[in-house]
Amino acid sequence: MYGSEVDLMDQQTGFSTGRLLIRKVDKGRVLTEDGGPVSQMQKVALQRINADGTRSYLSAAGPQQPTLNGNISVSSTSGSISGSIPVHSSSISGTHSLTYVPPRVKEEVVNGQQTEVDDIDDFVCWTIVGICASILLDSDSSLAADRFH
Repeated sequence: MYGSEVDLMDQQTGFSTGRLLIRKVDKGRVLTEDGGPVSQMQKVALQRINADGTRSYLSAAGPQQPTLNGNISVSSTSGSISGSIPVHSSSISGTHSLTYVPPRVKEEVVNGQQTEVDDIDDFVCWTIVGICASILLDSDSSLAADRFH
């Protein structure tokens, strides 16, 4: 679901992004009110809320791209998403370098209320290529969560 928290982790090194929010992106604008299911081929942004309350986004480009081989695990703090994604790279690097980019914050009036809107560039967007399986659960559910395969 858009708005869900995820933590991306390299299973070989244990390196983790920390908590990130999945946000829908439409025409360079981050949609924070969209809470629907994540769609295939939809642009998304991975948002980090900084300690001072500002927002930044995990960049798909940067001075040093993390080079990963093996699997990246994806988990949600609510337990509603879990699984792993195979990742292959042509070179091996011993360090992880993640770049977070601040948005262009614009103030707009929506339905008579002043609100802040984040605009981001394409290099900050990620595309969901495929979704194998997902079942969203709350803590009271007796169902077991399916894994991403």
